[in-house]
Amino acid sequence: MNDKHFSRRGQALLLVLLAMAVLATMMLSVVSRSVSEVAVTTREEESLRAFSAAEAGVEQALISGSQQDIIDMGIISVTDTLEVPSESGLSEVSRFDAEVVRYPEDPTKFAYPFELTSGQSASVWFVTRDGDTIEPCSPLNCFQGNELTLCYGDPTAAGPDPDPAIVASIIYEDAGSYGIAHIGFDSNANATRRDVGSGGTPPNNFEPSISAGATCTNVDGQNYKFQASVDFVSLNVVGTPILMRVSTLYNPSVPHVFGVVTSSPLPIQGRKVSSEGIAGQTTRKIDAFLLNPEMPFIYDAAIYSGGGITK
Repeated sequence: MNDKHFSRRGQALLLVLLAMAVLATMMLSVVSRSVSEVAVTTREEESLRAFSAAEAGVEQALISGSQQDIIDMGIISVTDTLEVPSESGLSEVSRFDAEVVRYPEDPTKFAYPFELTSGQSASVWFVTRDGDTIEPCSPLNCFQGNELTLCYGDPTAAGPDPDPAIVASIIYEDAGSYGIAHIGFDSNANATRRDVGSGGTPPNNFEPSISAGATCTNVDGQNYKFQASVDFVSLNVVGTPILMRVSTLYNPSVPHVFGVVTSSPLPIQGRKVSSEGIAGQTTRKIDAFLLNPEMPFIYDAAIYSGGGITK
């Protein structure tokens, strides 16, 4: 009788221990999930604060360093901290460290920082600009060369139009009058577009380009697929070159990049800001570009139009 009594008490104790183990496991699971959710939420909040701080750094750096400041000083650094009141005084919420430099940093290698699709254009300036002001030309702030290498095409691009053509239009000023010279390049892979057209269209009669070599490798970190030489003398560019408009063609669905490599320094094309925002254990970084003002979009239609444009 006593043995049965102790056996039942042992079974009850075992059931209690099993129940406690199950409850402990469930509690640990709930606590673990709660801790994980708190950690994820905290990281998300820190990430948002860090990103906002990095954006604030970009704005502050652009305000603090004008184009002329960059020309004079070369580099400007900006640091600030966001603090809020706490029981022990002020507590840091986030901070940013931003740096603004001339772009391109190497004046002989300019990688346009944005991609272009067919018909889009971008400018490379041969004179120094500060906002809407064109500075008087001198050997220190104007392009002094007579040729350049045009690098274009993303070597990693795929899809229906991986190999674009490119058109360069150089605007120059000579004795108070302005002129423009055009030249187009198409890749060897698309010789049919140059010679006999494609799909029944007339040939474009562009110059052939070649596969990119060492000149178009690592242009501010960017590699290119093709390169072509632009000779100002053969294009009858005289006087002072002002800017070059660059347009890509035959790539409506695949964006492409372009760059310029020269032996004579290019003037400053704009400003580059690298801003790092920090909040708690999270860091976010933003690179932003403020380039020289672009020509109105109607300009490209005007320079390629067969007749005049009436307002």
